[in-house]
Amino acid sequence: MLSNSRVLAYAILNELVAFSGHSSVFVGTATKGLKELGPVPCLAIVEELETGELMLLYCDEEWDQLAVGGRYESVEQAKARAERTYHGVSACWIDPMVTREEALKFRDEVWADHRCSFCGKLPPDINIMIEGNNARICDACIERCHKILEEERGPSQ
Repeated sequence: MLSNSRVLAYAILNELVAFSGHSSVFVGTATKGLKELGPVPCLAIVEELETGELMLLYCDEEWDQLAVGGRYESVEQAKARAERTYHGVSACWIDPMVTREEALKFRDEVWADHRCSFCGKLPPDINIMIEGNNARICDACIERCHKILEEERGPSQ
């Protein structure tokens, strides 16, 4: 899985794939400056497991995500976008043949020991997880706890 997602197709770009010279994908920050992402060695089309969104990911040799190239309605639409940037990539796509159920099962196994002890959410589904004494609590549960404490105490003086 990449980025908490199920890989629907991936491509390792070889010497037969020609970079168009423009990716329309920018990396960096507004304060430090943005630059156009150049050629990358790997692409993946993924389905985000929580939302079902399809995304085109630009990755390095280790499959670490460098950038997200947009959201798409279909795998074919994402492949067509990739082909415009990487001419010849159409011949490189591989279908990993992983079902949504298999991906969800794998995700649950990987994160099984890291669930929030209160609500059961997994780390990829939350912003912050605090751990201690073999227990974990997520930011959403902390916020609920804080709200309950405020209601029990009454208005602040």
